[in-house]
Amino acid sequence: MGEEGLKLVNAQLNQELRARAAGIHSASEFDTTWVGFTPGHEDSRNYWSVYAGFGKDGFARPPAERGMWGWETQIHGDSLQGWWPRRLACNATGGQTRTDRNRPWWAFDIGNQANYVINQGTANKRTFGVVGVWHRDAGSNAPPPGGAGPSWAPLGGQYSAWMGLRRHGDYTYLDPITKNAFNETVLQFNGLQASAPGRNDKAFPGYGSQMDQMLYRDIDGVGSSSLTIDFDYRTTMSTDAGTAAGTRTGWFDADPLGVTAGLVNGQPNNFISSSDANVPTGSPVDSFMVYIGAGVDGPTSLDPTDPVLCTDGHVDTVYDKQRRWFDEVLHWDRDPNSAPSRPQPSTTAS
Repeated sequence: MGEEGLKLVNAQLNQELRARAAGIHSASEFDTTWVGFTPGHEDSRNYWSVYAGFGKDGFARPPAERGMWGWETQIHGDSLQGWWPRRLACNATGGQTRTDRNRPWWAFDIGNQANYVINQGTANKRTFGVVGVWHRDAGSNAPPPGGAGPSWAPLGGQYSAWMGLRRHGDYTYLDPITKNAFNETVLQFNGLQASAPGRNDKAFPGYGSQMDQMLYRDIDGVGSSSLTIDFDYRTTMSTDAGTAAGTRTGWFDADPLGVTAGLVNGQPNNFISSSDANVPTGSPVDSFMVYIGAGVDGPTSLDPTDPVLCTDGHVDTVYDKQRRWFDEVLHWDRDPNSAPSRPQPSTTAS
């Protein structure tokens, strides 16, 4: 092929080029598909009113809510328009060495996202969690289809109370309130990567990390002169304790709302510090604890006015009776043998 040579560009050719350019359209105008919330498309098959459209339809023009989630309009009473907000664990040090009292966010019970719920609506609240991980389970006596069920057997009878989760896809036991299964799915959003290369941190059935769960039963002791508690238990907990100055971490007793430094209303706070222990033998580790005390619900289980002393020092009532902090279960400052009264700050615990 020979050279094309020089071409003469004149006014007529320029006009032809402009006409051709006018017929060319960018992909962003016609080919981009916008998928998201669009008013007017919700029905029994499209609960969150998600609709797809093209840029030429005007869907690419914020702030109009067409093909995008703006979180400005409630759908079925939900301003989040179907999304799940969640909190991630932050364990970066920023090159600093601090005591665990100065970085309490490391000690949050991230595993309690197994109890996730969005507080919107009066019934059928949106949740991928369960009310509590403790549940009645037959263990190895109830293997799921395909195997890979729990390896433990009940301590007595046909069932035991278990603070563990079955593998993904195991729907043997469901939470009667949330209707979700006691399996790995309740922790599906915890942990973005394994703690070490080549490991799987979600090898369920098993137990979650940084999880603080409680099992309790109300007992009517009116007219009784004595009470005997008898039970069998078996634990599988880590006995390790990290003691590196820059990363050692304690844990919260009762709830994580109190301050971690100094005193609250003149009383010690509820943070069990690893840095304070200063030596490996005194560092806090996983624990199994049994408490006996006066219940917070008051004279009757339906009493909404029974006040409770919170660990941050203020007196309040229980906000959600089904999902509580530990200090909303027992009166820490009340003698269980005394008559109910408005709690006052005290160093004693029942």
